[in-house]
Amino acid sequence: MSGVLNDEWVVNLKAMAKKHPEMFKSEADVFRVIKEIKNNPTHFFKNYDDKVTLIAKPLKDDKVGNIAIKKDSGKIIHINKTKNKDLERLNRRNKKMLTGTPTPATTKGKNANVEGDLLQHSLKNSTQAKPKKT
Repeated sequence: MSGVLNDEWVVNLKAMAKKHPEMFKSEADVFRVIKEIKNNPTHFFKNYDDKVTLIAKPLKDDKVGNIAIKKDSGKIIHINKTKNKDLERLNRRNKKMLTGTPTPATTKGKNANVEGDLLQHSLKNSTQAKPKKT
């Protein structure tokens, strides 16, 4: 992701302005939001697509801007300017994506007498000695 911040970004300002006319009055408005985020990004989020990074920053007038950028090309594929509450939503989503929801321990392991898929998976990939069957 560090390359995303150093490299040039590519964007079709006209297309982004047309995509969200309720957020952006002109191509110049889109450019200002992108420039402000790029000059001083404050939030980096995990995205559903690992090939895309999501960067956000609080803006003036109780707004937050966020952009989605393809990591390999630096192409901006999405831009938003929304209420500050959206930053809270992005933080909650990010936390959920980073921690995930553990699998409940309801099934028996195949190779060990252990309950739950998580424990079975962790034993399979462990470097520790595996328990012997008796």
